[in-house]
Amino acid sequence: MAYALYVLYELSDGVVATAVVVVVVVVISSSSSSSSSSSSSSSSSRSSSSSVVVVVVEVVVVEVVVVVVVVEVVVVVIVVVVVVVVVVVVVVVVVVVVVVIVVVVVVVAVAVQGSIIKNLSVRRERERARSLYMVQIG
Repeated sequence: MAYALYVLYELSDGVVATAVVVVVVVVISSSSSSSSSSSSSSSSSRSSSSSVVVVVVEVVVVEVVVVVVVVEVVVVVIVVVVVVVVVVVVVVVVVVVVVVIVVVVVVVAVAVQGSIIKNLSVRRERERARSLYMVQIG
Protein backbone atom coordinates (compact mmCIF):
# COMPACT_ATOMS: atom_id res chain seq x y z
CA MET A 1 0.00 0.00 0.00
CA ALA A 2 2.83 2.36 0.84
CA TYR A 3 4.46 1.63 -2.51
CA ALA A 4 1.17 2.40 -4.29
CA LEU A 5 0.94 5.72 -2.44
CA TYR A 6 4.53 6.52 -3.38
CA VAL A 7 3.81 5.71 -7.04
CA LEU A 8 0.69 7.91 -6.89
CA TYR A 9 2.76 10.75 -5.44
CA GLU A 10 5.47 10.38 -8.08
CA LEU A 11 3.04 10.17 -10.97
CA SER A 12 0.99 13.19 -10.04
CA ASP A 13 2.99 16.18 -8.89
CA GLY A 14 1.34 18.92 -6.98
CA VAL A 15 -0.36 19.99 -3.82
CA VAL A 16 -3.50 17.92 -4.44
CA ALA A 17 -1.54 14.69 -4.74
CA THR A 18 0.42 15.51 -1.58
CA ALA A 19 -2.77 16.26 0.31
CA VAL A 20 -4.38 13.03 -0.92
CA VAL A 21 -1.35 10.98 0.12
CA VAL A 22 -1.30 12.63 3.56
CA VAL A 23 -5.02 11.98 4.09
CA VAL A 24 -4.72 8.35 2.99
CA VAL A 25 -1.68 7.76 5.22
CA VAL A 26 -3.39 9.38 8.22
CA VAL A 27 -6.58 7.38 7.73
CA ILE A 28 -4.73 4.11 7.21
CA SER A 29 -2.44 4.69 10.17
CA SER A 30 -5.33 5.68 12.42
CA SER A 31 -7.37 2.68 11.35
CA SER A 32 -4.42 0.31 11.80
CA SER A 33 -3.50 1.78 15.18
CA SER A 34 -7.07 1.58 16.37
CA SER A 35 -7.35 -2.01 15.21
CA SER A 36 -4.00 -3.00 16.74
CA SER A 37 -4.44 -1.16 20.03
CA SER A 38 -7.83 -2.59 20.74
CA SER A 39 -8.72 -6.02 19.63
CA SER A 40 -12.23 -4.96 18.91
CA SER A 41 -15.00 -6.81 17.28
CA SER A 42 -15.51 -7.37 13.60
CA SER A 43 -17.78 -4.32 13.34
CA SER A 44 -14.90 -1.94 14.04
CA SER A 45 -12.72 -3.66 11.47
CA ARG A 46 -15.54 -3.32 8.98
CA SER A 47 -15.85 0.38 9.74
CA SER A 48 -12.10 0.91 9.36
CA SER A 49 -12.05 -0.95 6.06
CA SER A 50 -15.09 1.00 4.92
CA SER A 51 -13.35 4.24 5.88
CA VAL A 52 -10.37 3.17 3.77
CA VAL A 53 -12.73 2.47 0.89
CA VAL A 54 -14.33 5.89 1.38
CA VAL A 55 -10.91 7.54 1.34
CA VAL A 56 -9.94 5.66 -1.81
CA VAL A 57 -13.19 6.74 -3.45
CA GLU A 58 -12.52 10.32 -2.35
CA VAL A 59 -9.02 10.11 -3.83
CA VAL A 60 -10.46 8.91 -7.13
CA VAL A 61 -13.08 11.67 -7.07
CA VAL A 62 -10.41 14.30 -6.38
CA GLU A 63 -8.29 13.00 -9.23
CA VAL A 64 -11.29 13.02 -11.59
CA VAL A 65 -12.15 16.57 -10.55
CA VAL A 66 -8.56 17.65 -11.18
CA VAL A 67 -8.62 16.03 -14.62
CA VAL A 68 -11.95 17.67 -15.45
CA VAL A 69 -10.65 21.08 -14.38
CA VAL A 70 -7.50 20.64 -16.46
CA VAL A 71 -9.56 19.61 -19.49
CA GLU A 72 -11.84 22.62 -19.02
CA VAL A 73 -8.84 24.95 -18.82
CA VAL A 74 -7.36 23.42 -21.97
CA VAL A 75 -10.69 23.82 -23.80
CA VAL A 76 -10.95 27.46 -22.71
CA VAL A 77 -7.39 28.14 -23.87
CA ILE A 78 -8.10 26.50 -27.24
CA VAL A 79 -11.29 28.54 -27.67
CA VAL A 80 -9.46 31.76 -26.82
CA VAL A 81 -6.68 30.95 -29.29
CA VAL A 82 -9.21 30.17 -32.04
CA VAL A 83 -11.09 33.42 -31.37
CA VAL A 84 -7.86 35.43 -31.47
CA VAL A 85 -6.81 33.76 -34.73
CA VAL A 86 -10.21 34.45 -36.29
CA VAL A 87 -10.09 38.10 -35.21
CA VAL A 88 -6.57 38.50 -36.61
CA VAL A 89 -7.61 36.91 -39.92
CA VAL A 90 -10.65 39.19 -40.17
CA VAL A 91 -8.53 42.27 -39.44
CA VAL A 92 -5.95 41.23 -42.05
CA VAL A 93 -8.67 40.65 -44.66
CA VAL A 94 -10.25 44.04 -43.94
CA VAL A 95 -6.86 45.77 -44.20
CA VAL A 96 -6.11 44.01 -47.50
CA VAL A 97 -9.51 44.99 -48.92
CA VAL A 98 -9.02 48.62 -47.87
CA VAL A 99 -5.54 48.70 -49.41
CA VAL A 100 -6.85 47.23 -52.67
CA ILE A 101 -9.66 49.80 -52.80
CA VAL A 102 -7.21 52.66 -52.16
CA VAL A 103 -4.84 51.38 -54.86
CA VAL A 104 -7.69 51.07 -57.38
CA VAL A 105 -8.92 54.59 -56.58
CA VAL A 106 -5.41 56.02 -56.94
CA VAL A 107 -4.81 54.21 -60.24
CA VAL A 108 -8.14 55.39 -61.64
CA ALA A 109 -7.48 58.95 -60.46
CA VAL A 110 -4.03 58.98 -62.04
CA ALA A 111 -5.42 57.56 -65.28
CA VAL A 112 -8.23 60.11 -65.40
CA GLN A 113 -5.85 62.95 -64.60
CA GLY A 114 -3.43 61.71 -67.26
CA SER A 115 -6.17 61.57 -69.88
CA ILE A 116 -7.38 65.06 -68.94
CA ILE A 117 -3.84 66.45 -69.22
CA LYS A 118 -3.35 64.64 -72.53
CA ASN A 119 -6.64 66.03 -73.88
CA LEU A 120 -5.64 69.54 -72.82
CA SER A 121 -2.22 69.23 -74.45
CA VAL A 122 -3.81 67.85 -77.64
CA ARG A 123 -6.24 70.77 -77.63
CA ARG A 124 -3.36 73.25 -77.20
CA GLU A 125 -1.48 71.64 -80.07
CA ARG A 126 -4.56 71.94 -82.27
CA GLU A 127 -4.96 75.58 -81.31
CA ARG A 128 -1.30 76.25 -82.03
CA ALA A 129 -1.47 74.39 -85.35
CA ARG A 130 -4.61 76.30 -86.30
CA SER A 131 -3.03 79.63 -85.40
CA LEU A 132 0.10 78.76 -87.42
CA TYR A 133 -2.08 77.75 -90.32
CA MET A 134 -3.98 81.02 -90.06
CA VAL A 135 -0.72 82.94 -89.98
CA GLN A 136 0.57 81.11 -93.05
CA ILE A 137 -2.66 81.61 -94.95
CA GLY A 138 -3.18 85.13 -93.87
